[in-house]
Amino acid sequence: VAGGKGQFLVVWADSRVHTLADIYGARVSGAGKVLDPNGIKISASSNSKYNPQVAFDGTNYLVVWSDRRTNKNPMIYGARVSTAGKVLDPNGVAISVHAQDQNTPDVAANGAGQYLVAWSRKDKNRSWKYHVYAARVSTAGKLLDATPVTISSHAKSSSYPRVASDGKDYLVAWRYKDTSGD
Repeated sequence: VAGGKGQFLVVWADSRVHTLADIYGARVSGAGKVLDPNGIKISASSNSKYNPQVAFDGTNYLVVWSDRRTNKNPMIYGARVSTAGKVLDPNGVAISVHAQDQNTPDVAANGAGQYLVAWSRKDKNRSWKYHVYAARVSTAGKLLDATPVTISSHAKSSSYPRVASDGKDYLVAWRYKDTSGD
């Protein structure tokens, strides 16, 4: 959930149409009234989507999620949603389409024209090991970092990033897992 301009946007994965989940959202007023009782379909395709997160930039929301639309491995996509409930990027914005599994995205807006999206990516040589990457997305929905920034590539596994902004800078935190035996 993210809030701004007297309302909130709640997002979730929803399999109401078929067994594979789509990404939905609903706006909720500051008084607690659900403005979209049937939800807003933010992303739908023939493949599963999950782990949605949302941030507000002062004008629009950016919803990010893991998406299996192009192959068996999840990739990171996003879409902007206006405060009127309109999906501004109906086909989604490809944030990271690397061949390795990518999941658990998070997003924050800095209030100065951009978002930072962070996610976990599986190490290509070790199935148990993940690294944390990030990329900036403009408030116009354009990917600003074609090559993601490596946030953590520790010898052990790093995953489940969380992102916050103080209005200027970003802070990314993640889970560090000491996996013995390799």
